[in-house]
Amino acid sequence: MKRYLLVLLYQSILIFILNLLSPCSDAMIVHNEDSPFILTDTKGESADVYASGARYRIKIELREKDYWYRKLKIIEPAIGGVFNFEEGTRKITGVDDSGVYESYIWQTPVLASNTPYTIILKGERLRKGPGGPGPPPDWVPWESSCKGKLKNPILQIDDPTYEKVVSVDPEKDKYATVKAKALADKNLVIEKGVPLKWDWIDPDKPSDNAGTDQYFEWFTPPNIRHVNSYSAETETQANGYSEVRLYVSTSPGDNYRVRAWYAQDKKPTHFPTEQQSGIIISGVKLIIKKPEKDADFDVTQNNYIQTQAIDFMAKIIPEIEKYEKNKIDWNLFLEYKTSGGKDGGTNTRKFSTFPADIHQETYKSMGGRVKVNASTTIDKQELKAEEVKITITGVAIPDSIITNRLVDLYRTGATPRLMTGIATVESSYMQFSNSTLYGRYDHWPRESPDGGSHIGLMMVSTTVERAWDWLINTNDGVNLFVKDKLGASGRYQNKVRAKHPNLRKLTATEHEDNALVVYGEYGDINRDGYADWYYVPNSDYTDWIPNTAGCPDLGIVANPKGIAYANKCRGLMK
Repeated sequence: MKRYLLVLLYQSILIFILNLLSPCSDAMIVHNEDSPFILTDTKGESADVYASGARYRIKIELREKDYWYRKLKIIEPAIGGVFNFEEGTRKITGVDDSGVYESYIWQTPVLASNTPYTIILKGERLRKGPGGPGPPPDWVPWESSCKGKLKNPILQIDDPTYEKVVSVDPEKDKYATVKAKALADKNLVIEKGVPLKWDWIDPDKPSDNAGTDQYFEWFTPPNIRHVNSYSAETETQANGYSEVRLYVSTSPGDNYRVRAWYAQDKKPTHFPTEQQSGIIISGVKLIIKKPEKDADFDVTQNNYIQTQAIDFMAKIIPEIEKYEKNKIDWNLFLEYKTSGGKDGGTNTRKFSTFPADIHQETYKSMGGRVKVNASTTIDKQELKAEEVKITITGVAIPDSIITNRLVDLYRTGATPRLMTGIATVESSYMQFSNSTLYGRYDHWPRESPDGGSHIGLMMVSTTVERAWDWLINTNDGVNLFVKDKLGASGRYQNKVRAKHPNLRKLTATEHEDNALVVYGEYGDINRDGYADWYYVPNSDYTDWIPNTAGCPDLGIVANPKGIAYANKCRGLMK
């Protein structure tokens, strides 16, 4: 009959009581609820476990009910330390007709990674006879063992991560905080008490740090302060994290990488990037000086379609000769969406400058929010400036300028000033009006009531050019009226007159009225070229009359709202 021992390792006080015969995985993590290994009286099924540099508990349950055990102890552990039996942890775990079950707890030594382990449990056993135990006739020596490997745990510095660059002002900020966490797998944080060691290196090759006044600072309970110029020793806290402060030198440009490793391990000869911090630079910052944060630029130039020249300038602080020829790369990203989320387009621009040099950009026929980013390379590491956001907004365009433009565009029409009436009804004669967008209350493109499907003076369908260039907006609006709406009225007339030749032709002004109806929101043109036009034939198809009663023969219904819209446009001409 086999005698089973269940050995469980875990770091917290919680002890998991598990199924005796649960299978082992090849790389079991000591912190989960599965058994890392099972021992029998003939062999040990080994499994690798993660070491954390901390102590663990081994719980052994004697669950073979046909035997008594005594003088149990763990010997010859090839782990590099002594196992301690926790006094008072021996307890009876169950009683039935066959006898008692007992459990014991030992505490491991501190476990360092990448080492083999051997656990040997020795003692004596006595087989129970019928009727229960009597005087011990023969206690037989007994042992069980298990071997495995203590796997290297996962240690990560995640603030600042390897790819980041942190600039520290030695007079104001003074230090950077570096945080590391200890993991037993990718997600499971090891509990407090994991000892760590830290140091820093100059990542430059060859090293060129000039200062000598940098140092680590850290605290141990109960808030005892420690300092050291080159190294530190900490333990993880209850959240699995540990941290140090690196006070940078007062020599501008000195830079550091902080490294961390388990105190029980040998110092690595090669550190993975996960165990190294980002670059910490003393006193070096890239600052965007122009444009200023939240600055606004209006389209006041070139007949109100273009901004003035916008200055872009950045500096590397401190302003010393070492950085005068550092190239600064800029990325400008303009985006515009209406209040209803209608995409009005984007624009990206890239250029380069040197520190304190001014580069100018203008924005024509576009506007919205611009995200301004700049970066440079310091000691082979990218240093980014804090992002600056600016806005490009419109202005109130004088009515006289709008009127002259609209009359000129439709100067050959039957009613040259008709477009001024459309603009008055559609947009209240405004390309831009006051509203809030991107957190700024200012002159933004005038939107249709549905959140901006149509835009600007003539309320044409939204594009970035039509939103921000009133010359394009008015040109496209007039072309829409002439080529699409007037053209549709002509085709409608010809289609009806082809069947009714006695029906007179519409006048140019009557065509305009028809076009006005379908330009507005009350007259869509269907596939057959019909709409609820301003004019329909009379009952004997000899004349055109206002569409107040419809024309059932043509499938046209009365359109008093469309007629009212057209009349309003004529009545509000400027």
